[in-house]
Amino acid sequence: MPWHTVEQGEWIGSIAKDYGFYDWHAIYNAPENADLRKSRPEPHLLYAGDQVFVPDLHPGQCSCATDQLHTFVLKKPDTTKIVIIVKDENDQPIASKPYKLTLERIVDGNPSSRVYSGTTDANGRLEREIPHETMQGRLVVEGYHYDLQVGHLDPIEEITGVQKRLTNIGYDCTPIDGTLNDQTVLAITQFQQEMNLTATGQLDDTTRQKLKEKYGC
Repeated sequence: MPWHTVEQGEWIGSIAKDYGFYDWHAIYNAPENADLRKSRPEPHLLYAGDQVFVPDLHPGQCSCATDQLHTFVLKKPDTTKIVIIVKDENDQPIASKPYKLTLERIVDGNPSSRVYSGTTDANGRLEREIPHETMQGRLVVEGYHYDLQVGHLDPIEEITGVQKRLTNIGYDCTPIDGTLNDQTVLAITQFQQEMNLTATGQLDDTTRQKLKEKYGC
């Protein structure tokens, strides 16, 4: 099997499905991916350009009697879980409110959409099992509209990962370009001040860890 170059929006589960693996651990835990595991400890947060080794699929074996009809069921990972916590402009959870989640995916080359509805919990949290092929979506709750890019969150070790997290929680880092531009430095400073950290405007391990705790991943 080849080395796979990660594209934006891919994660270890989607890569496994594309190569016919039921369990993504078979890819992520391959010895050839030791460096990947070290640099990407969160397997569902990969970065465009990362190299993932895909091992060969090993055929299964089954003993069967001759001259009889046998049925085999192929298991495929069809869904994954998405977790969203929604808050208002005052950083308060939008709790116990009805929501509508519209998700779009590509099925056999054709766009398809599916609508989910439910109620956020006391922490403004919602969880859904969604198809692996989901690409984007839109969440509507309590008059708020959130556009979603599924699988597009970069690892927090990357500057774009920091920029996307900060922007998502109200600290504008646009343009999200992977550089410590003036807007990003300002956003980091504001975040550090509100989290009672030393306001340097620079990225350090303490700031990244606090952002990870605040964001949830």
